[in-house]
Amino acid sequence: MGRRESFIDRLLTGEPPQIDDAPVGRQAYAARIVTGGFPDAQGRSARGRARFFDSYIASILGRDLQDIASVRDTGSVERLLRLVAARSASLVSSRAVAVELGADHKTVAAQTRILENLFLVSPLRPWGVNLETFAAMELARQCDWAESSPSLFHYRDKQQREVDIVLELGSGEIAGVEIKTAASIGAKDFAGLRHLRDRLGDRFTAGVVLYTGRRTLSFGERLAAVPLCGLWA
Repeated sequence: MGRRESFIDRLLTGEPPQIDDAPVGRQAYAARIVTGGFPDAQGRSARGRARFFDSYIASILGRDLQDIASVRDTGSVERLLRLVAARSASLVSSRAVAVELGADHKTVAAQTRILENLFLVSPLRPWGVNLETFAAMELARQCDWAESSPSLFHYRDKQQREVDIVLELGSGEIAGVEIKTAASIGAKDFAGLRHLRDRLGDRFTAGVVLYTGRRTLSFGERLAAVPLCGLWA
């Protein structure tokens, strides 16, 4: 307890974690993913966690919402939050969300900004999407104490080449992270990372695919597959 992970700093110096005996398969990480990283949720039963998060959301919306915005219908903000949470690994359009909620898209956009101010929603800016929420939020959490202090983005170009997470330093160095739930991966899973490496040259420090396999594997210059538990190395 209390140990601060160094995954991000290691990646931006070109030294991804070397792991030989990670647990294999999605099921090995299921409990941690379901529990999440919120400290007060740790150690609770599934029912207890659900009650805790429901209470937490109700408290934030009931207490803090009126402090930062004049919103009469708090229920509409909660419905928006739940819908955005259900789509947290996807691109979200305020117009599409508005249609589903039966609301004006300008109202949805304004309420989304309110949720950001309440730290209930954290959008990733496009660097250039396909996000796995748990790993993305873990990286965002670790950025708070990483000595390198990178900014987080996602990347997708017109040719549909994607990288889930792009970490960029103010000095220009960049690392990329792809997230897969499979226990085995191949060269095709590195297409986006190879594109970034070849495009950026020496600015690109490392690219990793986080997966649920057993060990760290090299996939070429500055590219490696790293078990998901490497996030906490």
